[in-house]
Formats: sequence, C-alpha cells, structure tokens
Amino acid sequence: MHLGNELEKKLSEFPQANLCNGPSPVQDLTNLSAKWKLDFELSIKRDDLLGLAFGGNKSRQLEFLLGDAIALGADCIVHGGAVQSNYGRQVAAACAQLDLDCYLVLSDYYNQKLDTGSHLISQILGAKIFYFHEQLGDSHEIEKRRLSQSLEKLGRKPYLITYPKSEILGSLGYLKATLELSRQLPADRFPQRIVMPAVGATYIGALLGLKLLGYTDVEVIGVAPLLDEYPIETTVLDSMKAICKLLEIDFQSIDAPKINLDFSFVGEGYSKTTKESLGALVDFAKYEGVMLDPVYTSKAAASLKSLPSDGKRTLFWHTGGSPAIFAYANEILEHINP
Repeated sequence: MHLGNELEKKLSEFPQANLCNGPSPVQDLTNLSAKWKLDFELSIKRDDLLGLAFGGNKSRQLEFLLGDAIALGADCIVHGGAVQSNYGRQVAAACAQLDLDCYLVLSDYYNQKLDTGSHLISQILGAKIFYFHEQLGDSHEIEKRRLSQSLEKLGRKPYLITYPKSEILGSLGYLKATLELSRQLPADRFPQRIVMPAVGATYIGALLGLKLLGYTDVEVIGVAPLLDEYPIETTVLDSMKAICKLLEIDFQSIDAPKINLDFSFVGEGYSKTTKESLGALVDFAKYEGVMLDPVYTSKAAASLKSLPSDGKRTLFWHTGGSPAIFAYANEILEHINP
C-alpha cells in the first residue's frame, strides 16, 4: 500500500510547474441539499477556484505536463479542443505565466460561440489559434501533431499535449489532489462517494489516487459529457496501468479500481446543454452562489439528483469551466425565463 508520504515522495520526483494556489476549499452544500431533498450529506471541492484565468482542473494537470515541457527545453506548447475549451484557456494562461508560446487547434464543429467565454479569454492571453472543422477525436489529434511538426521545421521546440502522455502525466495532478483531500478532511468527514465529470486525467487520477491511499471503499462516479469522441473506459484502464508503471508500482498487486462511468446525462451530445444541466447550473447559483459550466460540471451536478437515498457522504468535485456560461447565455436565459 502506497500511502501519504510515500506517494508524495514519488510525485515529488517529477518536474512540476507551480500553477496552483491550493488547496482548493471543500464546503458543504446544505442549502442545495435541502432544496433537492437529498437523503445524504453533500459537499463540494472547489477546483474552480484553483489555478489561473478563472481556474479549473487543468491547472493541476498542467503542473506536471508543463513541468515536463520545461525540463525538455520546450519553447512553445501545442494543444487544442473545442472553441470553448477550458483546457485551452488554462494552457494559454499557464504559458503566459511561464513565458512559453501557446498554439491552440480549436474545433468549430460544435457551433459554439466565438469571441466570448473561454475563446475570448484565450485570445486575451495571447494564444495563437488555428481552427479545425471536424469533431474532436483522432483526426483532431493528427492536426495538432501536424502543427507541432511544422513548428519544428521552423526551428521551434514544441511540446505537444496529446494522448497518452496527456492522460498519464496529467493524471499525476489528481493523484496529488487526492493526497490533498486526504489531508484536508478527517476520517469521519471523508466522502464515501465522489461524483465528478469524466473524460480523462481528472477521473483517472482521483480513482487511482484514492486506491493507492487506501480509500478502497470510496465510490468514484465519473459523469461523461460525451459519448464516442474518445474511448473513455479503455483510456482510463490503460492510463492507470501506465501510471503505475511510471511510479514503479505493480498494478497487479493492487485491486483494480472499479471504473464507474455514467453516460446517461450527455443528452444530444458533446457541448450541448440539457434541461437537467441548465437546471443544475441555475440551482447551484441560486442556492449556493456557485457557478458551474453549462455542459461539463452541470451535467455531472445534475446526476446528483439520481443518486440513491443511501445516506452516503457525497462530494461533488467541481472541475471549473464557468467562463463558458457567457457562450451559452441564450440557453441559460431561456431556462430561467421560459
């Protein structure tokens, strides 16, 4: 069993950029619990208050990824996502702080609004943006690789954030986050169930981190915001094995964590709001003063209503993304004033 100090020592051996201002706070959601008539204690870990440019989970991941980039002598970073990518926004912010050039390949396939929300912020931060007209997935990763190769031909030293390194090193940020949580809460307040958005490194790191720290009975539910753009379940398992190898931990020696993914709140697809996600967004704001984003954290938050009335202490892990509300203003206002 690799507990606290030993895990901390292993993580300290990796180069890291100092991007987070943690620990992120944990607070009770008593008002919301009462309004939603939940039969369990509900709290929230506020990674939306962590890191740069309006915060979010990517700051934790980028500490390890950009630490690696700097150690390798990179002078620029290549990444991407959808137009309203929270990852892109935080990469741009981290690059600004670390004096690295930022190149983003953003997909406009999803008809997200331009020049507002995270897209506007990325531009303010100085990111050099290239547009891609297909959906996220393999073809998008190929386009990012092409851009990286073209920069190399110009004599630059790009660091490409892509699978599998993005998931493996990025997950270390959430191994570190679970260590933070374990030191933040006493045993009688530690969650028995954690709910969070799930695409990759955040869920992977939290799931494996809890296992390595001995919290074997904590249920970790990942609520997926997409269906088939990425093979999420395969990615989770393969990444956990690769992380254990990197940390020199025998994956076979631990009981493999249960991968619990919920795809029932995606709705019409990636980047699309749902009635449930908009309801959760508005209720979190009205009753707790907490802003969610319309298509990631709000879908995960909406799933809390469907949890069994089993009395389990439940923690909702907020991964950020609230600047996207400005890109979805019409949908939000139509929900508030139908």
